[in-house]
Amino acid sequence: MQVSQIKEAFKKSGIKKNDSIIIHGDAGIAEQIKINKKDKVNFFLNLLIKLIGEKGSIIVPAFTYNACKTKIFDKQKDKAETGLFSEIFRKKKILIGQTILFLVLVFMEKTLNIFKKPV
Repeated sequence: MQVSQIKEAFKKSGIKKNDSIIIHGDAGIAEQIKINKKDKVNFFLNLLIKLIGEKGSIIVPAFTYNACKTKIFDKQKDKAETGLFSEIFRKKKILIGQTILFLVLVFMEKTLNIFKKPV
């Protein structure tokens, strides 16, 4: 899959600047991108982040069951158990998240205050 095909697929799906989207994906899809880069998942995510811009939002479920086992969850250290795509997204420094049992990762500017309120 060529980068131009990915951009066209984003366009056809209606994704545009300032949109809020949720993705639950498989890292294997990004591996099909025909580029000379080792980290194709981050390349794909960066394309998407650039498309939606600073005021857009990307939500990625990153479930873990550690909270069930230890009752302590550390979103900086506990790995996402929903696959490589969610785990790579979790490692981005631009994320916020809120959890009781499941972590949903969010790249967003416009709704930061939502996550500052207690659940």
